Amino acid sequence: QSGEDYDFSSYADALSVYLAEKTVKNAVTAQKYALSFLASGVKNDFTAETAADSIGKLGIMSVIFGLHLSTNGVVSDEQTKAAALEMLLSRATADGGFSLTGEYADVDVTAMAVQALAHFSTDEKVQTVMSRAIDCLAALRREDGHYETYGNSNAESVAQVITALTSAGVNIFTDARFTENGKTLLDTMMEFRLEDGTFSHVKGGATDENAT
Repeated sequence: QSGEDYDFSSYADALSVYLAEKTVKNAVTAQKYALSFLASGVKNDFTAETAADSIGKLGIMSVIFGLHLSTNGVVSDEQTKAAALEMLLSRATADGGFSLTGEYADVDVTAMAVQALAHFSTDEKVQTVMSRAIDCLAALRREDGHYETYGNSNAESVAQVITALTSAGVNIFTDARFTENGKTLLDTMMEFRLEDGTFSHVKGGATDENAT
């Protein structure tokens, strides 16, 4: 997203060396590496092979990351963009969200699905699914403005929801569904900020790299 102002070729070269020595068996991990190549401005055999072999191979997350591959210009005869999109749309839960397993929506997975679907926001069917998913995210927000994953209120879930909403064009400062008693999602996020500028996973916790 930084445009052409930065040169990420050294990162891509280092990743190529790393992958030459490793066998990546996890489909989602392979997709993350492929997306890293694309972010570095590189399309290679690894990105092409991953797009062809990984989508849908490891649950819904492999569909979400696979769809990101296709919207970033890596498509294959084996898995088309349209097929990946339809696969994700079919995974919506009855309550309007998305989940790793089970019948009920998970905050993080729903948010990440919205991020992937946002690339297709002009499609009427996608609009309907996204609208339901966003309503689901609103319903999952607690009265104190927080989100829970596996019973824990955490910074990463808030971050995923913020990313999803902004991807979908929802204003987190003015949309009444995401302002509890005048408290925005950014206010909630800042509750995890520590004095040194880093963020904790749970409120009052220690510095956490993922949360930061």
